[in-house]
Amino acid sequence: MIFCAFRADAMFVRKDCKDRIVINSDDSGVLVLVVHFYLMLNISKLRKSSDLRIIVFGISGSGVSSTGNTILGYHTFKTGTAFSAVTTSCTIETTKRLDKRLTIVDTPGFPVGMDENRLDETFHNLRHAVKMLEPGPNIFLLVVSVERFTEDHNFMVRCLQQLQDISKFTIVAFNRVDCLQEAKSTTMKHINNSETLGELLQLSSRRFVLFDNTTTDEMQVKTLFEMANDLIRKNHNSILTEGTFSGNAINQVNAVVNKRQEEWKNAMNVYGAKPSLLQRICRMCNIL
Repeated sequence: MIFCAFRADAMFVRKDCKDRIVINSDDSGVLVLVVHFYLMLNISKLRKSSDLRIIVFGISGSGVSSTGNTILGYHTFKTGTAFSAVTTSCTIETTKRLDKRLTIVDTPGFPVGMDENRLDETFHNLRHAVKMLEPGPNIFLLVVSVERFTEDHNFMVRCLQQLQDISKFTIVAFNRVDCLQEAKSTTMKHINNSETLGELLQLSSRRFVLFDNTTTDEMQVKTLFEMANDLIRKNHNSILTEGTFSGNAINQVNAVVNKRQEEWKNAMNVYGAKPSLLQRICRMCNIL
């Protein structure tokens, strides 16, 4: 910690063994002013620790940008149909929301399929998102459509599982609950009891919220903020770093990719189907 002192004659500022500030001056000296940055820096830290800095992420076309807009309370991130990815680069937006300083980075989605080049690009984008959210994101919001959980989602979860500490910061946002003809309490019960969602919920330590991107009701945002604040306190204000999405973690992700590609090759040898046809069959049956 740095301290500054305006001094006349002999004076010095030090910290004693109990980490208290001690100011000494000789009898002839006149203490004019002592200015130190300890309080200012800690106020800054407290402000930043109370900020919400969120990366929103998910499968391409799953409503990641729409969910980001709902959390912000206004439309700024580009959105499109559920069948195509609109976001091609990281976009940042900062606002005051429910008495909180909120910053969100909208990211290009996790690619559908097994394209290693696109996966490399995905993690490059995530590293860039971390840089944008100085001093670093404290929430990783994983957006998943409540309507359908496919093998692509399972593959995304298996890739994310390779990233050290990602689970500590992850909350799952199940969106499109407006499409369901059932009460939210029933939906939450189905999610909690789902074997299919087991690995996903394990990744987030069973932290999840429900989102309806067609409503202006702020209660769902309040629920997310409360969960996020609890998680930030639990993590002692720690943050995600670029290292989470680089180095050895990427090698482990590539190992998952290679394993999946080998499974596809074996399946093609067994069934003699073209990759595109086999892929459609497996997705319909939710296998592999």
